[in-house]
Amino acid sequence: MQTLKIEIDDNDPRGLVVTLRGEGHLDDIADLQHTLQQVARTQPTVVVLNMPQLDFVSSMIIGAIIELRLNLKRHGGLCKIAGLRGHVAEAFHVTRIDEAIPSFATVEEALVN
Repeated sequence: MQTLKIEIDDNDPRGLVVTLRGEGHLDDIADLQHTLQQVARTQPTVVVLNMPQLDFVSSMIIGAIIELRLNLKRHGGLCKIAGLRGHVAEAFHVTRIDEAIPSFATVEEALVN
């Protein structure tokens, strides 16, 4: 099992980018929730979750992403997704998250739209 890696890039004035790599299992939920809560507390206008190298997501990981969206929305912020593919894209489609959170092919597309 490959552990979840989380990287935050706040160098682009158009939005904050959170890159998720590896596999998001239940063991990773506490770290991800903590990180996403810290991100939301900064009240960014846009957060892009960059996921082209994310190979698996558990339902708890999806829940943490929904919580981020709600926390951002409370302060007028937006959550966007970039690079969904494979099983992760299928999970987002089946759970209809892709209807609630705008999805783009790349981070650049997410930041300009």
